[in-house]
Amino acid sequence: MTDWLGGVADFDGHYDSPAGFSSSLHTFVFGPQTSWPSRVSPFAHVWIGGAHISSGGLGESAFAMAIGGGIDTRLVHGIYWRVIQGDYLPTHFGNAWENNARLSTGIVFRF
Repeated sequence: MTDWLGGVADFDGHYDSPAGFSSSLHTFVFGPQTSWPSRVSPFAHVWIGGAHISSGGLGESAFAMAIGGGIDTRLVHGIYWRVIQGDYLPTHFGNAWENNARLSTGIVFRF
Protein backbone atom coordinates (compact mmCIF):
# COMPACT_ATOMS: atom_id res chain seq x y z
CA MET A 1 0.00 0.00 0.00
CA THR A 2 2.84 2.41 0.95
CA ASP A 3 6.57 2.09 1.67
CA TRP A 4 5.85 1.55 5.37
CA LEU A 5 2.39 -0.12 5.45
CA GLY A 6 1.32 -3.32 3.74
CA GLY A 7 -1.07 -6.23 3.93
CA VAL A 8 0.20 -9.70 4.85
CA ALA A 9 -1.20 -13.23 4.67
CA ASP A 10 0.57 -15.81 6.86
CA PHE A 11 -0.06 -19.56 6.66
CA ASP A 12 1.89 -22.08 8.71
CA GLY A 13 1.79 -25.59 10.08
CA HIS A 14 3.17 -27.30 13.17
CA TYR A 15 3.41 -31.08 13.43
CA ASP A 16 4.09 -33.41 16.37
CA SER A 17 3.59 -37.01 17.51
CA PRO A 18 3.09 -36.93 21.30
CA ALA A 19 2.73 -40.45 22.75
CA GLY A 20 2.66 -41.88 19.21
CA PHE A 21 -0.41 -39.90 18.06
CA SER A 22 0.07 -37.72 15.01
CA SER A 23 -1.19 -34.15 15.48
CA SER A 24 -1.04 -30.90 13.54
CA LEU A 25 -1.88 -27.23 14.01
CA HIS A 26 -2.36 -24.96 10.99
CA THR A 27 -2.86 -21.21 11.32
CA PHE A 28 -4.07 -18.76 8.69
CA VAL A 29 -3.91 -15.10 9.72
CA PHE A 30 -4.14 -11.84 7.78
CA GLY A 31 -3.72 -8.14 8.46
CA PRO A 32 -1.60 -5.01 8.37
CA GLN A 33 2.15 -4.82 8.85
CA THR A 34 4.21 -1.68 9.36
CA SER A 35 7.91 -1.54 8.55
CA TRP A 36 10.77 0.91 8.37
CA PRO A 37 11.73 0.98 4.65
CA SER A 38 15.52 0.51 4.49
CA ARG A 39 18.14 -2.16 3.73
CA VAL A 40 17.67 -3.53 7.27
CA SER A 41 13.96 -3.19 7.98
CA PRO A 42 12.32 -3.74 11.40
CA PHE A 43 8.59 -4.49 11.27
CA ALA A 44 5.54 -5.02 13.51
CA HIS A 45 2.13 -6.57 12.87
CA VAL A 46 -1.27 -7.53 14.29
CA TRP A 47 -3.06 -10.28 12.33
CA ILE A 48 -6.34 -12.10 12.89
CA GLY A 49 -7.71 -15.29 11.36
CA GLY A 50 -8.16 -18.91 12.28
CA ALA A 51 -6.49 -22.13 13.31
CA HIS A 52 -7.23 -25.79 12.69
CA ILE A 53 -6.00 -28.54 14.99
CA SER A 54 -6.26 -32.24 14.18
CA SER A 55 -5.24 -35.39 16.00
CA GLY A 56 -6.21 -39.01 15.54
CA GLY A 57 -8.59 -38.22 12.67
CA LEU A 58 -10.53 -35.59 14.66
CA GLY A 59 -10.28 -31.88 13.96
CA GLU A 60 -11.51 -28.50 15.15
CA SER A 61 -11.25 -24.96 13.79
CA ALA A 62 -11.12 -21.83 15.93
CA PHE A 63 -10.09 -18.17 16.23
CA ALA A 64 -6.40 -17.23 16.13
CA MET A 65 -4.34 -14.06 16.05
CA ALA A 66 -0.66 -13.15 15.85
CA ILE A 67 0.98 -10.10 17.41
CA GLY A 68 4.67 -9.64 16.78
CA GLY A 69 7.50 -8.27 14.73
CA GLY A 70 11.02 -8.83 13.57
CA ILE A 71 13.78 -7.77 11.19
CA ASP A 72 14.14 -8.20 7.41
CA THR A 73 17.27 -7.45 5.39
CA ARG A 74 17.20 -6.88 1.62
CA LEU A 75 19.11 -9.41 -0.51
CA VAL A 76 18.08 -8.08 -3.95
CA HIS A 77 15.13 -5.98 -5.16
CA GLY A 78 11.91 -7.61 -3.89
CA ILE A 79 13.63 -10.47 -2.02
CA TYR A 80 14.44 -10.22 1.68
CA TRP A 81 15.86 -12.52 4.34
CA ARG A 82 13.66 -12.55 7.44
CA VAL A 83 16.46 -12.62 10.02
CA ILE A 84 14.00 -13.20 12.85
CA GLN A 85 10.27 -13.00 13.48
CA GLY A 86 8.68 -13.45 16.89
CA ASP A 87 4.96 -13.76 17.52
CA TYR A 88 2.54 -14.18 20.39
CA LEU A 89 -0.06 -16.55 18.89
CA PRO A 90 -3.18 -17.08 21.04
CA THR A 91 -5.82 -19.59 19.85
CA HIS A 92 -9.27 -20.35 21.26
CA PHE A 93 -10.39 -23.98 20.97
CA GLY A 94 -13.52 -25.05 22.82
CA ASN A 95 -13.74 -22.92 25.95
CA ALA A 96 -10.00 -22.59 26.48
CA TRP A 97 -7.40 -20.08 25.34
CA GLU A 98 -3.96 -21.37 24.40
CA ASN A 99 -1.04 -18.94 24.64
CA ASN A 100 1.57 -19.90 22.05
CA ALA A 101 4.81 -18.31 20.94
CA ARG A 102 6.71 -18.83 17.70
CA LEU A 103 10.08 -17.81 16.30
CA SER A 104 10.87 -18.11 12.61
CA THR A 105 13.26 -17.15 9.83
CA GLY A 106 13.03 -17.44 6.06
CA ILE A 107 12.81 -15.75 2.67
CA VAL A 108 10.24 -12.98 2.00
CA PHE A 109 9.02 -11.91 -1.44
CA ARG A 110 7.62 -8.37 -1.59
CA PHE A 111 5.32 -7.31 -4.41
